[in-house]
Amino acid sequence: MSGDRPDPAEDGMGVSSEREGPTGPGQHGTTGVFDSSPPEPDPDADTPPEQSTGNPEPTPEGLEPKAGYSSKDPRSG
Repeated sequence: MSGDRPDPAEDGMGVSSEREGPTGPGQHGTTGVFDSSPPEPDPDADTPPEQSTGNPEPTPEGLEPKAGYSSKDPRSG
């Protein structure tokens, strides 16, 4: 290190891992990383069966399963 430059630690900056960054309301962190994990689901909420774990997904009546290409696709002919 050059003798004419001051030591960066003397400036009160510290190392980058100790600087506080944006974390969002009500959160405190020193990494500057926002917690983007999904919120816990409300157990009392009325969720559709396809979004509920362990429940069967109903198939609409009158609609047969259709496999293959769309009629607008040239490969369907």
